[in-house]
Amino acid sequence: MFRTLRCTALAAGATAALLLTGCTDPTTTPQNPNIGGDEPSTATPGSGGEGCFVHLFDGDDLNDEGSSFELTQPGKFATMTDLPAARDDWSGEADSLAVGPDATVTVWPEKNFGGQSQKFEAGTEVPHLDPEPMSLELVCAG
Repeated sequence: MFRTLRCTALAAGATAALLLTGCTDPTTTPQNPNIGGDEPSTATPGSGGEGCFVHLFDGDDLNDEGSSFELTQPGKFATMTDLPAARDDWSGEADSLAVGPDATVTVWPEKNFGGQSQKFEAGTEVPHLDPEPMSLELVCAG
């Protein structure tokens, strides 16, 4: 698969560095996190900080040998089908997770925030999720 980056480069003078403006990578464009869901999903672009994330692992014990994904965009996602910047469908695939130091994560076993929720505080590592989440909320501190 080829990625196409669309950027405009401007140079000021012979010794000036390039200034990139308007760069977009179509492979990381956030998708609608509510595809297939009835409840509205909300995402808050740009409000995640360096420590605001949830790292999902498709394997127990935070095993990074299989698929993994780090969600850095806070929001409430009725399904995990199209999480922002995710290349895979994470519905029922997260076997373990790690919560960033500036985040709180709540997961539900059913899409549209159905079933008994589980809340994980900042810095929490969960080596085995049971059941695997189908919807999720990421909240950043501060």
